[in-house]
Amino acid sequence: MIFSALSCQKNPIAGGSGVSRVIVAPNSKLNLPGPFNITNILSNRGSIDILWSRSRGADYYIYKYKLNTDVDFTDRAAVTTTIDSLNPVFDNLTYEVKIVAVNALGIRESNVVTIVPTNTDSAPIVADITPTGISEDAQGLIQLQYSDVNGDLASSCAISSPTNVTITQACSCNIGGFCTVGVTGGADYNGSASFQYSVTTFGIVSNLAMANFTIAPANDAPTIATITNKTTNEDTATTAIAFTIADNDSTLTCAASVSGTSSNTSIVANSGIIISGTAPNCSAVVTPVANANGAVSITLSVSDGAISAASTFSLTVNPVNDAPTVSAIADQSTFESAASGAIAFTISDIDNTLSCATSVSATSSNTSIVAHSGITIG
Repeated sequence: MIFSALSCQKNPIAGGSGVSRVIVAPNSKLNLPGPFNITNILSNRGSIDILWSRSRGADYYIYKYKLNTDVDFTDRAAVTTTIDSLNPVFDNLTYEVKIVAVNALGIRESNVVTIVPTNTDSAPIVADITPTGISEDAQGLIQLQYSDVNGDLASSCAISSPTNVTITQACSCNIGGFCTVGVTGGADYNGSASFQYSVTTFGIVSNLAMANFTIAPANDAPTIATITNKTTNEDTATTAIAFTIADNDSTLTCAASVSGTSSNTSIVANSGIIISGTAPNCSAVVTPVANANGAVSITLSVSDGAISAASTFSLTVNPVNDAPTVSAIADQSTFESAASGAIAFTISDIDNTLSCATSVSATSSNTSIVAHSGITIG
């Protein structure tokens, strides 16, 4: 043991000569915790485990850490053991860890170590897959497949090299490690398609694998062109009304694939709508009911046998003043200077109200035989 002399003084004793007493104190170095070593560093799965030898005289230890870009250390809780863990940490960043041994007097001894965590887990493995149930013009959700020897769950996934498809729902993994992606083929496309994919577990990216699949065809609806509103006169058929029809996956004909209906059959009968032409260029001729006028909606429908499409337009039939009619009268005879008997006949007008007295007049072709005034209507 090393001592330091502090002072020397007389200690008088009664009746005798003085005796000297030496007062000593321990050297402060004896109060330091003993030296210790960091014996093992384990860096795995997002944590740093530090083991160190015991420091003689230490009552507890403080685990401090910081990134090498930080100025100050962060303290963790004091421990009495010689092992502690720091988590989470991130791979490939530089951490400084300081272990401080502290004794009852608060005197400290420390060791500092620099660590760059790296993940030693095995990479997950993905394999080629052949998803099913993907249809033309519709999004399909595909679940990706992978395995991991450590039992780790995927936290993210990535898609590359899509062929004949567009990624319409980003690849993602849920909390249970199930990874899905949404894909949609090009408009009206059916046939083969593919993409590459990978998954990531604990920051480790898997190999690349292929998803090869077939987009099944779907029956596309036929189309028919928009037709503008039309006008015709009473008792007059329309001119040919041109329109086009189309279907991506069916063969259409004007006569068999197109039909016409009227919203008011008292103005235009369904039979008054005649379709003709050679697809895709078709035409319709609409003939109103005799003497009918007014507005009516005409609907032309095209069908591929399963799905239909329609185009509706308004047809206005303008009224026309129809000529009145008078019934035929047979030839008559009478005696000289004798009036004929009453000669019956009928008159009518679909548009107007007639009367015999005011609506009918008569003329003679030879007034020397029958004067105009000699003809009386009643």
